[in-house]
Amino acid sequence: TAPSNEFSGERAFGILSHLLSENKGHPVGSELNKVVKQRIIDELSKLNISSTVQKTWSCSFHHNNCAFVENIVAVIPGETDSDYVALMSHYDSVPMAPGAGDDGAAVAAMLESARILKAEAPFKRPILLLFTDAEEAGLIGAEAFFRQHELAKKVSVVLDFEGSGSTGISQALRTS
Repeated sequence: TAPSNEFSGERAFGILSHLLSENKGHPVGSELNKVVKQRIIDELSKLNISSTVQKTWSCSFHHNNCAFVENIVAVIPGETDSDYVALMSHYDSVPMAPGAGDDGAAVAAMLESARILKAEAPFKRPILLLFTDAEEAGLIGAEAFFRQHELAKKVSVVLDFEGSGSTGISQALRTS
């Protein structure tokens, strides 16, 4: 019942249910991972937010893993083209779980937030919506974006939406 200009947990839950309708794991490189990726792109398209896919090979510098990643990158333009505010979450899951809490709920919250932000735009600064891949394999998608993508140099602040655990209160885990 939330007004259309306000965040709705119910709308976000509907998005989450659609994104993860198979209720199965979708790790990096899997066929279901590609399905979930396309659903996110389709949700952005419904909001009239264009997106691109950064397809690249990357390695984690902290976890001896490499993967071919497909990050979804979308921008809500601002009045300037610098000092981007990035909202980030990951859409892959571990092989044995559907990833609803880690990190599907964050992806759905970002999409619901993007709906409101798009309607209220433009803001002074552009808003980057970054849905990374291969996070569960060692933050590989995030490393790929920040080491290889041309927009990475324009990002001034990152708000990383991440699930951790399955119980307890929501809290800011790391800040700097």
